[in-house]
Amino acid sequence: MFNDDVFAKCPRCGSSDTAFTKDEITCCACGFGEQLVLDDQTLEGMQKDVANALNQAKTRNVLQTWSFAG
Repeated sequence: MFNDDVFAKCPRCGSSDTAFTKDEITCCACGFGEQLVLDDQTLEGMQKDVANALNQAKTRNVLQTWSFAG
């Protein structure tokens, strides 16, 4: 199987039945989900470029954890 045959795989239960929005990725099988970006309260008071860099790093980390192949 090629990596792109599975869109994403839940790190908790291993299911490939997943759904995502621009803010969150969720497993439809077990209900586990993670935010793709940091919450506004965490980013409050930060420079925009710093906040963007942190959000990009968070998103990349979560998608790698989910073996995202999109």
